Amino acid sequence: MTAFGNFTAGDVLQASDLNAGFPACIVNSTSQSFAHNTIAAINYDQEVHDPYGWHSTTTNNERITPNIEGYYLVTLECRNWEIINGRSLFLIFKNLVNWSRFDVTSTASEGGTVSGVMYLNGTTDDVETRFYQNSGSSKIVYVPQLSLIRIGG
Repeated sequence: MTAFGNFTAGDVLQASDLNAGFPACIVNSTSQSFAHNTIAAINYDQEVHDPYGWHSTTTNNERITPNIEGYYLVTLECRNWEIINGRSLFLIFKNLVNWSRFDVTSTASEGGTVSGVMYLNGTTDDVETRFYQNSGSSKIVYVPQLSLIRIGG
């Protein structure tokens, strides 16, 4: 399939090429429990939008691996968590190297978002996310969402 940002001379475009929209992937996790004082992967078991097959709900479901080179707007949003007298971190990793984070010290938080632009090579680069909290006990985070949208070459 030809994709936005991946056209080459002589390509014959089909309706399906254009209907898939911009290269993007949006995944959700219904809810996940995170142990105290541990950095753990956020596993995504639902695909909201993945027309290019960058994510799997069964194999390495904590990562998105785009197959189109370019610059991507990466956004991690987590909602509905409560940390009592503790700290929480949302982390975005490119190839498991800490890239960006959202840090909250709070008694009751509705959610948080971290986003930015990163370059991905279209072959081996992947994006993963982690959550950390040190409230003294396990906590559940509901509906984390990770999205990657290609914004340029």
